[in-house]
Amino acid sequence: VANLRGEGDFVRVRVGVGRPPGTQDPADYVLSAFGSTDRKAIDVAIVEAADAVEMLLAQGVDAAMNHYN
Repeated sequence: VANLRGEGDFVRVRVGVGRPPGTQDPADYVLSAFGSTDRKAIDVAIVEAADAVEMLLAQGVDAAMNHYN
């Protein structure tokens, strides 16, 4: 999920990966390779993040944050 956040002099677009299943170490979860199901989800997240950047550039920070957050 794309998430826009103003941080001082720049805007950051973050893409979340969710929480690790069970008791898996979060670092291992974040750094592991994508499975086939995850790959489909990340493809959608990449498109959404790109859309967020386009809206950010075309309509400004406030419009993009209101739409994506």
